[in-house]
Amino acid sequence: MNENILKSLDSSEKETLQKGLQILIEKN
Repeated sequence: MNENILKSLDSSEKETLQKGLQILIEKN
């Protein structure tokens, strides 16, 4: 992922993204 995109997100959005990614990784 682009670091600039991550920097533009606030902490709550980052947490939501990380949780979503973890769910996707677990399903695969």
